[in-house]
Amino acid sequence: MYIDIMLDMTSSRTLARLAAVALLAAAGIAQASPAQAAPAVDVTCESLGHYAVLCERTITGGTAPFKTRWYYNGAYFASQDDKAFTSWGCSTTSGNQYKAVVVDALGASATDTSGAACRSGNP
Repeated sequence: MYIDIMLDMTSSRTLARLAAVALLAAAGIAQASPAQAAPAVDVTCESLGHYAVLCERTITGGTAPFKTRWYYNGAYFASQDDKAFTSWGCSTTSGNQYKAVVVDALGASATDTSGAACRSGNP
């Protein structure tokens, strides 16, 4: 019985040592996760005809959730907040600029602007 107890103790010590070595080895080769990239936003707009434009914003990088603010010719439109797609009236007599400002959960921001020709007829 004494021999069995000694074997059990030796096996337990060996397993504990192996576990410690494995843990230390894993800690040495495990890489820290890279810092999350700042968000980027791409705004694309196209004329729908009939004095209307459809815009889409695409977000890459960053940390969700995201907040989006839309601007038309420099004026902020709260009614369009947080929309991925939005449609706008447009003018055929002046330039039309559509801007999205995106802010991620960590406060990092990105901005993109798109212009689209406005058409009065069918697309």
